[in-house]
Amino acid sequence: MQIARKQNRWVIAGAALLILLITISCQLLNTPALRFAPDAMPRGRVGVFYYVIIKIANNQTPAGEFTISQGNLPKGLMFQRLAGQDAVLISGTPQESGAFHFVLNVWCYGTSHSGQTGTKDYVIPINP
Repeated sequence: MQIARKQNRWVIAGAALLILLITISCQLLNTPALRFAPDAMPRGRVGVFYYVIIKIANNQTPAGEFTISQGNLPKGLMFQRLAGQDAVLISGTPQESGAFHFVLNVWCYGTSHSGQTGTKDYVIPINP
């Protein structure tokens, strides 16, 4: 009798573990990757006002935070989160020319979905 009870416990525990693994797999497979728009930054010119909005899409929950993890913006440009939107604004008047590489990171809140994260490499080309 005790052997049967132990076997039943293992069957129940195994079934619960299988359901948990299937649920996690479905969430991972069905969660779309974040999309960033625009795909590439527009060209700018030194001394001429520059303006671009970067938006994310395919997020299941609102964006929590946008950060630049690598690289820098050209001097004169500012990076600002747009309140109430899943977007950031890069604007200002560039003071130097060159190709300015940066990596944009974003994370989204997790609720009934696990929080999504995404990164996007960008280059802002600034002509003299």
